[in-house]
Amino acid sequence: MVDQFEFIDCPTISITYQQNGLATVSFTVVSTEQVPGVTPPRDYTQLTFGGVDFKGFITEVQSTIIPASVPPVFEHRITLIATGCADDCPRGTTP
Repeated sequence: MVDQFEFIDCPTISITYQQNGLATVSFTVVSTEQVPGVTPPRDYTQLTFGGVDFKGFITEVQSTIIPASVPPVFEHRITLIATGCADDCPRGTTP
């Protein structure tokens, strides 16, 4: 039995902000599964990076197998369009 694993490759995280306030968030998931988010179950449309909670929808997934990996290991390049909010959101409100 082969151990299953899945993790976000942190150096691949890229966040760019658009003029309309949305963020394009992209990252690579390394996994023994052909489909990301299976083991362990994970929702890649809601993530926290650098203290900012991003929520959005996936616009692209590119999956490739890492050559000569035993067991087979996959790289899933995921891109999503999201909104982001830090701990102090919404700003400008009073309690």
